[in-house]
Amino acid sequence: MLPPLPQTLMASRRWTQASLAVAALLLLMASSAPARADVLMVVSELDDAGEHFWWSQPKSPELGRFETLMSTLSAERAPMLIDPRQVEAPSVSQVVFGRAELGVVNAINLASLYGASRVIHGQLRVEQCAAAPMLSLVGVRVSVELHVHATQSAIELLSVQLDETRYARSKEQAEQAALAAAGARIVRLFEQSGALQPSDLRIEVGEPVLLLSGMQTARPLVDVKKALKSSELVVDVVERWSTEGAIALELNPAQVDEPSFVFEQFERALRETYLGFTLQELQRDDERVEVLVLTTNVVRE
Repeated sequence: MLPPLPQTLMASRRWTQASLAVAALLLLMASSAPARADVLMVVSELDDAGEHFWWSQPKSPELGRFETLMSTLSAERAPMLIDPRQVEAPSVSQVVFGRAELGVVNAINLASLYGASRVIHGQLRVEQCAAAPMLSLVGVRVSVELHVHATQSAIELLSVQLDETRYARSKEQAEQAALAAAGARIVRLFEQSGALQPSDLRIEVGEPVLLLSGMQTARPLVDVKKALKSSELVVDVVERWSTEGAIALELNPAQVDEPSFVFEQFERALRETYLGFTLQELQRDDERVEVLVLTTNVVRE
């Protein structure tokens, strides 16, 4: 069944309206969002020309149509979305990340490598559908499946699945209109859910902490604490605070240690060899060392 003609013959107007809606959302979020871009989109696009995903070439990424629209508006209105073309690409394994279907864990890990607090991952499919020859119209269907995760946990914050079909005089116009309609709906869902709003709980402890994120089980936490306590100078290691699956570890809570000593112990733990996972440092400052737990294929007996 064809949508009403006034909707199908105003593709450019719909595209503009959708763009303004996205811009309005990003502007609205600017007051509460962090000053830096901290949301990474890893959305693959599938059409009759094949499958496209920018992380296949992280050193010289080419964004898809949907990501390009969102990134352009983000740069103009509110610095929320990370543009991988504008940042220095981290060292990315093509063995792990060299395919379009990343999965939840790899999508989170890739976003963490880019310093993101949120990741939007999924697929956008563009396909031509039955035409309307009597009206000389071409039909295009856009199907979108998106998932939003916080990079410091495996908890899904939002899931989106929707389809939009539009008809126009040309395939390009129909595709543009369908993308615009899908984008407008996604914007409303993001606005209503607040899924892109980060939460960053920090408790002052008087000395640096080791922040572990990306854990799928409790094993890495147990093993890292054991590694830290292997030094006779570390009496105890406690979980000082946590947020969205990330846990901050403090050394010797009964005393205040010199920062140089604390960082030395963290470095020792980072150099340790673990069974079933590795640790990759993401960033550090005077208050914490943030570390990502990367699961390996080793099976613990």
